Amino acid sequence: MWGGIFATKAYGKSLEGDYKTYAEIHAGINPNGKDYDYFVDIGNYDSMSEFNEVQQLERDYESLYFGDNYDWNWDSAYNKNTFESLRIQSDKYKHDAVYFAGAIVVNHLISAIEAARYSRLSENLKAGVEFSPQGTGMLTIIKGF
Repeated sequence: MWGGIFATKAYGKSLEGDYKTYAEIHAGINPNGKDYDYFVDIGNYDSMSEFNEVQQLERDYESLYFGDNYDWNWDSAYNKNTFESLRIQSDKYKHDAVYFAGAIVVNHLISAIEAARYSRLSENLKAGVEFSPQGTGMLTIIKGF
């Protein structure tokens, strides 16, 4: 399960690098210093100007992007959709690590319950090994009721 955590996070991070490079090539972005929301936005809009127009219509002026450093313009709808698919896959793999962590917690809880249960069952159970002078041994198990 620990391997699952590391593998899914690593693969998600690898896909993140892939989608950023893909956007560099097909949308003309500079990924350096951009936050997660920027990549969500470029996957939902064909260009920075389209995004800004929609934000102005919604009176969300704080979300506007300014300057060439944030500019993007997809070369095709297919490439924008491919980028968005890669981004979503990356998120999914990075979030799947939580399921592995949950499985580890559940496994530990079940083990603790089983250990407590076994401990109660074995309170009246005694075991011993006796050896005779001739070198033969005998295992003795006594169960009290």
